[in-house]
Order: sequence, then C-alpha cells, then structure tokens
Amino acid sequence: MAIPLPVLDDVGYSDLLDEARTLIPALSPEWTDHNPTDPGITLVELFAWLTEMLVWRTNQVPDAAVRGFLSLLNGPNWTGGGALDAEVRATVLELREANRAVTPADYERLATTAFNCWRAEAQAREEAGGSLLEWYGATRLAPGPDTVPSRVREIGRARCVPRRDLGAGTEAERLREAPGWVSVLVLPADAAAPADAPAPRMDDATRTAVWGFLEERRLVSTRVRIVPPVYVPVRVEAVVVRRGDVPDPAPATALRDGWDRVPPGDLRRSVLEALAAWLHPLRGAPGSEGWPFGGDVQLSDLYALLERVPGVDHVVDLRLSSPCPEGDPACVAALEARHPETGEQVGLALAAHHLPWADLRPGDVHVASAVVPVRVRVSFTPAAIATADALERAVRAAIHRVFGPLDGGPDGEHAADVRAAVLRAALQALPEVDGDRFVHVRLEADARRLLAPADPENQAVRFQGGEVAAPDLAVLLTDGTPLWA
Repeated sequence: MAIPLPVLDDVGYSDLLDEARTLIPALSPEWTDHNPTDPGITLVELFAWLTEMLVWRTNQVPDAAVRGFLSLLNGPNWTGGGALDAEVRATVLELREANRAVTPADYERLATTAFNCWRAEAQAREEAGGSLLEWYGATRLAPGPDTVPSRVREIGRARCVPRRDLGAGTEAERLREAPGWVSVLVLPADAAAPADAPAPRMDDATRTAVWGFLEERRLVSTRVRIVPPVYVPVRVEAVVVRRGDVPDPAPATALRDGWDRVPPGDLRRSVLEALAAWLHPLRGAPGSEGWPFGGDVQLSDLYALLERVPGVDHVVDLRLSSPCPEGDPACVAALEARHPETGEQVGLALAAHHLPWADLRPGDVHVASAVVPVRVRVSFTPAAIATADALERAVRAAIHRVFGPLDGGPDGEHAADVRAAVLRAALQALPEVDGDRFVHVRLEADARRLLAPADPENQAVRFQGGEVAAPDLAVLLTDGTPLWA
C-alpha cells in the first residue's frame, strides 16, 4: 500500500476571500464599505486569486524536483534510470524496510522474515554459481560445504527476550537480569516433521548465520545472543469416557512402546495425537501457529481440547507433571501452577524462554466406558489448627486419591474394589483431621455393587472393568454440624 501524498492545495478562492473579509473590522475599523465596488475589496479579490494560484503550484512538483528528492534519499551513487513512478515506489518500500534492531519486535522480524529472504537470495546466487563473499562476510561463517546458504536452515519462529543472557549454563543464571543483553530464541522451520518427532533443534551453522545477520543491525551498546528455546517436559495423564458407539481400546498395559505403535482406530491414539498437535512447538496452540514462547499449559484448555476429540464423551480427570530423567542436569522442569484458593492444580507455568515438549505415554491415557456414582459420607473431628478451607481441600484431595483413576483407584480398565477402610486410613493420616478421635466413613452406591452395606468396617464398592468412579462427598463434623454439602 503506497503512502498517500498530502493535499496541499486545500484552500480555494472563496475561502481566502471570506477569511480576508472577516479580518477587516479588526485591522481597519474605519473601513465599512465591503461591497465589490469598493477599490479595497477589489484588491482583496486580486490577492485572493494570486494566493490561490500559488497554493495550486505547491501540488505541482516537477519531475526534476522529484528526482532530486530521490537522490537525497538514496545517496549520491543513485542513478535512477527507471520510470519515475517505479523509482518513487522502490524508494518508499526501501524506506519502510526496517534494517535496524531496536525493539524486541525488530529482532523477531529480522530473525525470521528478513533473514529468510536474505538467505533465499544467497541460495539463489549459490545455485547460479555466483560469489558468496557477501554471505560469508555477513554470517562470519568459515567457507565450507556445510556452511553454504543451502545448508543453513530456514527460521520458523523467533522470540526476543530483552535483558537476559539465555546462553548461560544454568536455569538460575538464565533467569537473572542481564543489562545490555538481548537473547533471541530461534526455532528452525521443519514443517515435514511428524508430531512425535524429537524437538526441533538449531545447528551451529544456522545459529552463527542468524547471529551475523543481526550483529550488523543491532545497536552499538547491545550484545546479542542467539539460542534455542529450553524444552520443558509436559506429561499429561487423562481419564476419558468413550461414547457408546466407539469400540473398546487396546489395554494400556500392553502398550509399552511409543504411542505411535497404538492402532490407528484406538481412541487412546486419537487422544495422544490431539495432545501432541496442541503442544507442538511449530504447529501447536490455537491457529496451529506454534506454542507461544513462555505460554503456560492450562488444564482448562486441555479439558476443552480432549472433549472435542471424536469418540470422547467427556473427560473425567486430567493431571499435568513435568518429569525430568534422573541424572539429567540439563533438563528443566516446569513449575506447577495451583489455584490460590482451592490449592488444586490448574496447569504448568513456563518461563519466557520455555517451550513445552509433550512426554506422551499410552499408559497415561485411561479410557472408560461408564462412570459409577458413589456417595461418600464422612464425619470426624477437625484438628485444632485446621481452617475450614484447608480442611475442605485436604479431605477432597484424600477422596480423590482413593477413587481417582490416576492415583490407584478404578482406572477404566481393570476391576477394582474401593474399601471404606482405605479411605478412613487416608483421612486419619491428614494433619487437618484429629486422627486420634472417631472417623466414620459410609459409602452409598447401587445395591448390586455395594459390598457389606451394613458393616462400616468392611464396606466397599465394586467396579467392573471399564468403569471409573464419580464420588460425591458429604461431610459432617462429629457434633453434627455440616461442613459442606
């Protein structure tokens, strides 16, 4: 889109004449005859006409003047042998091209769009057998078969983090403020890589080439570091209920290899593929534009994502973790984010230089065919130090650990019995509960699956294969006061 030229000839004869007449009373009060027959008015009309002609000429810039302006903009070596309109357009486009990196947005644009265009031009010269002196001079690369433009990778995404030296060795040093430093996270484009391919990495030649390209365009007082993002592992454990028209999945315990070995028609594979695509560094997140650098992984987003997977009726439970292999000092784990009031997990928090890498395992996805409602009634004496909020969170967490598929409860695959005695022991172990006093647990469920309904000590609920629990909790204090319903 061309820059619109200003309209300088925006005042007409009538406007000039009317403005002059309004000034007469203030400048010459004794002048009272403002009719066209008055000689003074005749002179005003004449000068208004002359002024209109002069204003009209301001819009009529001759070609010689335009070429003079273009010479000033393009420098003394500019010849300008082409058509004038084409030369004006080329000059304006060149002026619009920002060749200096000042703001973070400048660094990100130069490291992606501008670098990729410059690399493509150098690659065209390479294919034509032209000189690559300019390429090697700018990139600071040593000439060789592995440093030619065609071996340097195209840049897919970039993120500038100011006042950070992200090339430091430890995470604590990377998080420390570093005045004068600018770190640019670079992610090479790799559109053909499958969803479960290793995280895209940047080779040394690409890193050096991008650094050389930005080095010529940075501010004198700024030091630039080109680094890859830090990948933090994101493990997703999920419990979903399949629709009735979806076939039974393969047993999770039989899937010990990578999730790419899961049969294509298996609902578990559809869930894993959806998670891998959502968390992908280059093609993930809404819009498939790649996971945002430093973007937190939210459980609410994953709930909505999995409930859109064909064949999934609803999601029962989700849990996120960031496990690092034992003995791997280079691995950085994401911090867990919890709700400030309930204490429940809401996601994983990532720093500005982090990207998630999905650690997906077939055994972490539990597919159930039915949800069994269970009414859990407990009564106990709270510990003296327990607040109502802390007590509620602790008891709900204990119930979740006993009945939750991700904590050893019915997992939608195997038959299991959940016993009241196990839940009672879990509640007595809570510091928010006075375990030395009476703790009562009663389970209520369909009579066909309730074991020993009249014996509180041996009461249990039986779950068949394919079933998971939906516990509904009611708590009474020992004095009969309801804590919550």
